[in-house]
Amino acid sequence: MMHKFFSLTSNKVFTIKGSIDNIKVTTKQQWEMLRKMTTKEYEIKIGQGFDTHKLVKGRNIVLFGLKIPSTYSLLGHSDADVGIHSIIDALLGSLALGDIGIHFPNTKKKYKGISSLLMLQKVNELISSNYAEISHIDCTLIGEKPKISKYSNKMRNLLAKTLKIPVKNISIKATTTEGLGFTGRLEGISCSCTATVKKYIKNE
Repeated sequence: MMHKFFSLTSNKVFTIKGSIDNIKVTTKQQWEMLRKMTTKEYEIKIGQGFDTHKLVKGRNIVLFGLKIPSTYSLLGHSDADVGIHSIIDALLGSLALGDIGIHFPNTKKKYKGISSLLMLQKVNELISSNYAEISHIDCTLIGEKPKISKYSNKMRNLLAKTLKIPVKNISIKATTTEGLGFTGRLEGISCSCTATVKKYIKNE
């Protein structure tokens, strides 16, 4: 698009490059039309997720999509990734879409041993199809072992790639129960997650 201008000093007409986005607005009706075209109105939705899996003897453990060396493994129908399972429940809860058991029931053989990253990818597609996007994820792993501080950045990057969001929007923390309860006795690991989601309002 080119715009014409008249120079007062040289009495010549010249053109400059313009932009198709520079729309002329002179009436209220045009303003309302432009607002609907450019404004993405949304609501903030927050979901809470919590999951627990039993610890058994093993050689490695999968947490937040990453397989790390451990003398324990988690027991479950899928890969028993307690971290991702809590994220899935938080995301589904933010839009009132049920829970992980509804979408990935342990009664179906096709989910036996499935990677939780694949389940998370499907949930992310479901979030998008509901006109929403993930703003932030905050997780707290609860257990005595394994220690994940040296793996947390790799976990965050793996989740960011799967969810297609910036890694800065994912937080992974860990805590213990000081030897108390089933996590303190190394009987299991729990994870709590909060997901913040933008739910866009469709303009009719």
